[in-house]
Amino acid sequence: MSISELKKATFAHLTEVIEQKIQTAKDEIESARSSIVEDTKSSAGDKYETNREMIQADMSRNEMNFAKAQELKDELRRININATHEQVAIGSMVSTPKGNYFISIGLGVVNLGKEKVFCISEASPIGELLMGKKEGDSISFRGEEIPIKKIA
Repeated sequence: MSISELKKATFAHLTEVIEQKIQTAKDEIESARSSIVEDTKSSAGDKYETNREMIQADMSRNEMNFAKAQELKDELRRININATHEQVAIGSMVSTPKGNYFISIGLGVVNLGKEKVFCISEASPIGELLMGKKEGDSISFRGEEIPIKKIA
C-alpha cells in the first residue's frame, strides 16, 4: 500500500471509529433517559432517589463521551485528506523506520492489514517534533535519531 493509500485508509478508519463512538454515546444517553422515565413510574422513596442519581451520573458521563467524540470529529473535518504536504502538517502521513505517523487525532495505534499507523495529534511529543519537518530531516526522540523517509 502506498503512503497516500495508507493515509486515506487511516482517515476512513478514524472517521468510522469516531462515528461509532458518537452513535454509542447517543444510544446510551437515550437508554438513560428511558430508564429515568421508567424509574419514575415504578419507584418511590430513597431507592428512587439513589437509582435516579445513578442514572443521571451515567447520562452525564455519556454526554461527556458524546461531546469528546464530536470534538474529535470536528478535528478530523479540518483535514484535507487529498492535500499533499512538503512539510509535516496536520493531515500528514509520515513514514519513518520506526513506523507510520498520521498527524490527526490522538487515538493511538491503528492496524490496517499488515500496516500499523500511530494516530497522533500535533500536540503529542512526537507530533511536536515532526511538525514542520521535511523528507530527509530527522527528529531526536528519547535519545534516538529518527529519519523522515516520506510525507504524504
